[in-house]
Amino acid sequence: MLAVAPPPPPPPIVVRDRAGDSGTAPDITKVTVTTKKSGVITFIVVFKTPYGSNSTLYAYIGTHQYRLGPAGLEVWDDASTAQDYEPTGAFDVTFSVAPGGRALETSCSLADIGRPKAFRWTVVSIDGDGGAGHQDSVAGAWPRRR
Repeated sequence: MLAVAPPPPPPPIVVRDRAGDSGTAPDITKVTVTTKKSGVITFIVVFKTPYGSNSTLYAYIGTHQYRLGPAGLEVWDDASTAQDYEPTGAFDVTFSVAPGGRALETSCSLADIGRPKAFRWTVVSIDGDGGAGHQDSVAGAWPRRR
C-alpha cells in the first residue's frame, strides 16, 4: 500500500499596512501568517510604534468566530446571555511580545478551529479600551488566493 504524503503547507502570507493610521494604538505595519505541516498557524505582527502595557492585540479568525489573543484562543458564544468570547480550552496557543514591543507572535492549531480549508482573518491592535483613534487593523485571507 502506498502512503500519500499530506499536501505542503501554504506559503507565508504577508500583508503590509501603511504607518501612521493607528491613532494611539500600536501601529501595525506588517502581518505575516505562516502554517506548519503540523497544522499550527502563526500570526507575526510588526509595529512601527511599540506594543506596550496598555495594549491589546487580537487575531480574529473565520468571520470573527474565533479570537486569538493574550487570553488564548476564544470562540464567540452568542447562545449565552453575555454574547461574548469564551475560552476554548486550547493548550497549544502562544502569545509573545518581542523585547522593545516592535513585534508580536501568536499561534494556535488549525484543529482547534475546526480544520478549515480557508478563512478570512483580521488582526486588530488596541490602546486602552479601543474606540475611534485607538485601534489599527489589517485583514486578509488564509490561504491566500493565487
